[in-house]
Amino acid sequence: MATTEDDKDVGVALQKVHEILAVKHKALDDRKISLDEQEAAFQKRVSLFEQNNPQSGKESDVLSLNVGGSTYISVLRRTLTQFEDSKLASMFGGRWDDSLVKDKDGNFFIDHDPETFLQLIRYLRKLDQKMGNKNVHVQVPAPHREFGGLLEYYNLTLAIYPQQWTVTGGSAPGVVRKPPSPDGHLILHSPAGRPSSFILDLDSQKKRKPAMYSRVKVVFKPGAYGTVGWASTYSKEHDE
Repeated sequence: MATTEDDKDVGVALQKVHEILAVKHKALDDRKISLDEQEAAFQKRVSLFEQNNPQSGKESDVLSLNVGGSTYISVLRRTLTQFEDSKLASMFGGRWDDSLVKDKDGNFFIDHDPETFLQLIRYLRKLDQKMGNKNVHVQVPAPHREFGGLLEYYNLTLAIYPQQWTVTGGSAPGVVRKPPSPDGHLILHSPAGRPSSFILDLDSQKKRKPAMYSRVKVVFKPGAYGTVGWASTYSKEHDE
């Protein structure tokens, strides 16, 4: 069969496409190598930082705290670091002891309301004493605005008041996403197709009822996203 001019043009065009794709593939390969090198360099810097700033704190260390300038307490380091992902654990893990604010006597200064902070400490102490004994139930403090604000500050909301979302219709559990939010907000997504229903159990262990209602149900339209979390319902009369 004779080759026409159109066939030649198509062949030239295909050749150019292959050349362009080859250039693109090479650029992507080069970029991947560059990213891998950057990742390796970053990990090296992290390792070097950790070597120069060792986690010197011991769980048995006794820390002296000045809370609000009027209350002085001593507490074990392990009491403050039980929840590894919290800001409280990060602060008192030992690595940053030299950089934390201290008073003139060398006590770690905690700029929070003493009674609210002590409420948290009492609960954490009971949890620490419970370690290893699953039969012991530790009563969670009743929620109030000051205590809730303290938990948000130290990223402890979900640790103290656990939440558990379950999908009851319209979608798979994988669409439920929990960002590392200190205020406990969750992002829910209903895939396109049909509405999705979600149930929030405020007490995933079913041992307490930290709010007036222990369950909340939400329904999202197909393809919708939404943020669900804590909201203040306190009145002035309650605060007074």
